[in-house]
Amino acid sequence: MKNLLLILPLLLSTAGAFANEQTAVWQRLYDKAVNDDMRYEILLNIRQLHDTQYGPLLTQALADLDSRQIT
Repeated sequence: MKNLLLILPLLLSTAGAFANEQTAVWQRLYDKAVNDDMRYEILLNIRQLHDTQYGPLLTQALADLDSRQIT
């Protein structure tokens, strides 16, 4: 049990790093999209993941699309 308590912070930090990598990949896909239709489709795919880690990315991307007045 004591060993588990020593390893748990390492496991949690590794999971956090993996989550950050996934967010970075979706961010790059969004940034490299060549048109707003592609950006919107990427946002829909991110939304389907139902993961709160993408909240800031979705918020930023939606604000970006809103500023472009995408309908």
